[in-house]
Amino acid sequence: MAMSTGRKIALGLAVVLLLFLLIVPFVLGSMYRETVEKKISESVGAPAKLGGLSISILSMGATLSDLQIGEASALTGGKPIVSIPTLHATVSWATLQGTEMRVKSLTIDDADIQVACDTQGASTLEAFLAGMPKGKRETPMYVDSMRIRDGKLTMHTPKALTAPNSEYTPEPVTVTLGYLGVDGIALPAPGKALPQPATFVVELEELAIRSPLSPAKPAEHPEAAGAPLEEGIELAGAKAKLAVPASLEEPMRIQGAHLHGLKIRDRLLGPNDPDTLMRIQTSRAACLRAPAGESGQPGMQLGNGGVVVEDFKLDTSAIQLDGPNADGNLAWHRFSDFKIDMTRIGFGPGSEAKAENPGALGIYSPSKSSEGDGKLLVEWKNVTGSWPTLSFDQKFELTGVPLGPFHSRVEKSAKLGVRKGTMSTEFAGPTTNGKLKWDGSITISKDTELTGEGISATIKKAIAKAATGEPMRTFRIRGTLLNPEPQPPDMIAGIVFEVFKDAIAGAATGILDTFGEGMGAAVDQGVREGEKLIKKIPGIGGLFGKEEEEK
Repeated sequence: MAMSTGRKIALGLAVVLLLFLLIVPFVLGSMYRETVEKKISESVGAPAKLGGLSISILSMGATLSDLQIGEASALTGGKPIVSIPTLHATVSWATLQGTEMRVKSLTIDDADIQVACDTQGASTLEAFLAGMPKGKRETPMYVDSMRIRDGKLTMHTPKALTAPNSEYTPEPVTVTLGYLGVDGIALPAPGKALPQPATFVVELEELAIRSPLSPAKPAEHPEAAGAPLEEGIELAGAKAKLAVPASLEEPMRIQGAHLHGLKIRDRLLGPNDPDTLMRIQTSRAACLRAPAGESGQPGMQLGNGGVVVEDFKLDTSAIQLDGPNADGNLAWHRFSDFKIDMTRIGFGPGSEAKAENPGALGIYSPSKSSEGDGKLLVEWKNVTGSWPTLSFDQKFELTGVPLGPFHSRVEKSAKLGVRKGTMSTEFAGPTTNGKLKWDGSITISKDTELTGEGISATIKKAIAKAATGEPMRTFRIRGTLLNPEPQPPDMIAGIVFEVFKDAIAGAATGILDTFGEGMGAAVDQGVREGEKLIKKIPGIGGLFGKEEEEK
């Protein structure tokens, strides 16, 4: 049947509209590619190269392809600081009209970030951020949805900084991320609060941090420990909701945070080789350093009033330390089912927990080691105040700790180490306003043997007398949470404590300082520097002819 004239016209218009929608974005992209490339370069204060640009008229968005930002550096093998194969962003009508700063969606795939420092500690990231123009944003910025998939960060740190005396060469530290999704981001203008409270949800999958040595020794794994752990840090998944207040004096709140599948293996090869977490920490501190803030510059808005962890859980996790004992044999210790439960714990001003609604903390794990089974238990009850001025009742138990894995590090620094033996500790008591009042005991196994140049006749006699397998009671700890001061009841207990405290503190430093403090610094810096970078996204709004808010 012949098509009517009206239908022919309608079909023709449909074809023209379809061609318009399919072809025009690429034509516009070709027309504006150089302009957008220039705007990005001006926004970040560094060279930018854009391979391709496509503009979507219907969704008010743009897709950038093969974006490179920053100078290529010999320290990173000739790579720029940022390479993004695909970046897609959409903005609101209000953003185009200049009445609001809102990114509806931001998707970044396969981003590759390369940072480095030289032998004097000069960081390429620090130089990049120092050259970034200062923002003058006066209004809040909102990002409804951000997705980052398959990202990678590489930190190139010279051997002279990470392992100067090792026979091995540390390879670059790599951080890989399978997925990061954030919904409902609200960033206040510098020095100002949000006009109303906001919440955003963060979800993370498959995070891994590796720091291999080359040429690497075979990774020994004790079968008795259970399933092998890869050297480094990995996290299977995490999800949390963050509540941002509409006041700089009120705390930010972390709600419903759940982390699972945290696996840490800290490996020590010998006295001249820094352990895995130490290499990671050294590289992080050297490569991810931010430039010093200007005098009078407002501080970080998020969390200026402190942070309250309302609900935090960590489960299905394991932490392992392994290394040589004094005889060169493998000694190891694994917390095989590591769990943390935390409720209503505050950090910083404005985050104090009240007596009528106190907080609590629990850390639990059975442990296995080359010297036998043990356990870790930390319980804080009736927690009030905010860190570090807290009041609570504590119970602490740590049993079956092998001293061998830390032998080489301790003996190198103290000229005194442990050939073999285990230690158990037990403390309990109240803490008021950060002041410790704990009584407890330390038990040293009967087979404990010392080694090293620092062994004196007095120490040998004290150890022989103390290593009875019976606990030394009323071993008191005073001081504060940040500076505990052990008060042994007699000289023998004092000597014993001095002999073993480096081993215990060294283990805690390796795991807790690197992971806790390091991750804390990363979060802090991530918020500050992430804000600097993400607030440049309205420059993408400039694709559509909008004048940028920031120069």
